Amino acid sequence: SVVATPGVGQVTLKWKKAPAPSTVPVRAYVVTPYLNGLAQSPLSFDTSILQRIIGGLVGGGSYTFTVTAQNADGFGVASPLSAPVVPM
Repeated sequence: SVVATPGVGQVTLKWKKAPAPSTVPVRAYVVTPYLNGLAQSPLSFDTSILQRIIGGLVGGGSYTFTVTAQNADGFGVASPLSAPVVPM
């Protein structure tokens, strides 16, 4: 699951380790932000990072997020959407 906490123009995301799409180790976590239900550009993070501040967000817009594990074989299943948050 993904927990999103709003801040001023940003959101702090926390997630748990996700299963890989195969037995090959996870190389990255891909975070996909959704602004008012529309997917935005995905962000890729090293596997050692399970918390991230996502900045530059539109104040007043409603955001949700998913996290997906990625390895050499491809992508795992995306997490459920986070609860909606509205940056200040």
